[in-house]
Amino acid sequence: MGIRNFLNQLFGKAKDVSENIVESTEDFVKDAAEKTKEVVDDIKEETAEAIEKAKDLAEDVKEEASEAYDKAKDMASEAADKAKEVASEAKETLANSSDKLQEKAAETIDSIKETTTEMASAASKIAKDAGNKVSDAKDAVVEKIVETKDDIVDAVSDEEE
Repeated sequence: MGIRNFLNQLFGKAKDVSENIVESTEDFVKDAAEKTKEVVDDIKEETAEAIEKAKDLAEDVKEEASEAYDKAKDMASEAADKAKEVASEAKETLANSSDKLQEKAAETIDSIKETTTEMASAASKIAKDAGNKVSDAKDAVVEKIVETKDDIVDAVSDEEE
């Protein structure tokens, strides 16, 4: 009988220890799953915030580029008006001069007008290009943030499995 009691006690204790290990492991797995879910939720929230900030920044930059375009356009227009005024005054002054001088003044006026128009066109193109580049950059940043978020969520999901 003594050996039997000994073996029953020994196996009974082993069974209790096994049950405790199983319970502890289940608790650990549950805790790990909960913490993983919290981390994923935090990542999703922070990613959404980063995307929103990137969109806001891109909108601000685009607005500033638009303002710069408008200013450049206004400055070019003012320069063209001033050039026309100066050219007109010069033309009046030269009205009493010889035909050759008048012809040269007309060429100069045309050259100034052409240069001013080219400057206005170039400023307009630069401003539009800047706006497009800002918009493209915003799209790329948002896309990269979403890809990174998806990669993180996938990695966490793979670890849970």
